[in-house]
Amino acid sequence: MKPYLKKSVSFNELKNIHYFNQVSTLFGAVTWPNEQDIAPETLIAEIIPIGDH
Repeated sequence: MKPYLKKSVSFNELKNIHYFNQVSTLFGAVTWPNEQDIAPETLIAEIIPIGDH
């Protein structure tokens, strides 16, 4: 998540661990209560297989 926290002001709330822990999924997207989300296709595009990092 760190790269996303630096890219967008809309993700600033995610720096608060209590807020971050309110994560859920909706239609395959990772979401938080105040409409922050990360689309599944974004997550898939950025997957790093174990052992490749």
